[in-house]
Amino acid sequence: MGVPHLDDGAQAGEAAVIRVEDCPAIDVIVPTVDAVSWRHRGLVSLARNTNPAHLGRVVVVGPEPLDCGPAAGLFNGKLKRCETADRLPWKDAVPRGLVETDSPVVLHVQDDCLILPGNPDWLRTMLWPFTVDPTVGVVAATVSNVGNSNQSFKLSLPAPYYLTSSVVPVIFLARCEALKEATAAVTEDGFGDQEFPLALLLAGWKLVIATGVSHHHEGMQTNLRVYGTEYVETMKKRAKEELPKRFPKMWLARLDACEMVPFENHYVPRDGGVEVRLT
Repeated sequence: MGVPHLDDGAQAGEAAVIRVEDCPAIDVIVPTVDAVSWRHRGLVSLARNTNPAHLGRVVVVGPEPLDCGPAAGLFNGKLKRCETADRLPWKDAVPRGLVETDSPVVLHVQDDCLILPGNPDWLRTMLWPFTVDPTVGVVAATVSNVGNSNQSFKLSLPAPYYLTSSVVPVIFLARCEALKEATAAVTEDGFGDQEFPLALLLAGWKLVIATGVSHHHEGMQTNLRVYGTEYVETMKKRAKEELPKRFPKMWLARLDACEMVPFENHYVPRDGGVEVRLT
């Protein structure tokens, strides 16, 4: 396909833009654990609410036996199970799925998320920043819980938790080289998905949130519905007490300096977007 990739040792600024024609179909990675009912609903929603022409291979990574339920027959033979002997941490599950993909950008969907109906071409909206800026590493969708976006919800939390929350590791498009670089940089303690956004930014890649694309984080909504304000307070406590133990001080200092600004380029789409920056 003539897809541009970074050479070993290259920096984000040396990458080329990705053309729409380079990825008519986008491969998908779905890291999963043991939430079988969530996995079934999530995969069915992906198949039914996404233009099938925009979906490439759908790679589900998880411990065996990997049951994909009714979704197994909905992807025109493009669903692939990557079964592992044990449950892999996020930072290992994602690269395991990545080796099964071919598209220059890949879609990451957490197994407890639902793709909402009404916008089957949503992947094209999320693709546009890659086509105009070669330093864009990840474009994330907003995700709703209890009628509010994760973005507005998380802004009430301390800055370190906000950027390392599930805003990015839930549903996002990533350049393959950016995904490889950032996942390799996170730690081995099982919280790689929460460290990923910062690792991406520190490597020089841009992180854009596609404000015109919103889907549903079922797992987050369930926790909020069951635990309510107690769940919010628990997350605030976690941000204050646990994150300093987990992240190097430099990372926390950079997190405190993050800001969200309009994504600026010569091409501004109808649906807009915001960029997360480290100041």
